[in-house]
Amino acid sequence: MITIDYLAIPYEQKNCYQLVRYFYLKEFNIKLVDMDHVKDDAYRLIHKEILKQSNNFVMVKEPKYGTLVLMNNADHHAIINHIGVYLGNNKVLHTSIKTGCVISNIDMLNVKGYANHPSLA
Repeated sequence: MITIDYLAIPYEQKNCYQLVRYFYLKEFNIKLVDMDHVKDDAYRLIHKEILKQSNNFVMVKEPKYGTLVLMNNADHHAIINHIGVYLGNNKVLHTSIKTGCVISNIDMLNVKGYANHPSLA
């Protein structure tokens, strides 16, 4: 389960995708595609592609512990530019430049969809 260790991570160490990679490795021993070389401003264009290529994530209607939460955190269009991890009880672990790693209520986020790793299905 979640520990305070995640909340202690500043954004400068882990952007949203790096946090998801770290979470999946630590919680499930699953290695996701390394995208650390991609700069933050390019994430807006590649998040859908990451989901297609990153171990064949499967889009789902309802999240469970470990489900990726696909979001738009800026302009409220359909494009996905932010991701986090569903923790259960309507809580999402994610990070931003303003807050670092946080746990937010899912109702406060602009959620565009959910995706599960095949081994967690």
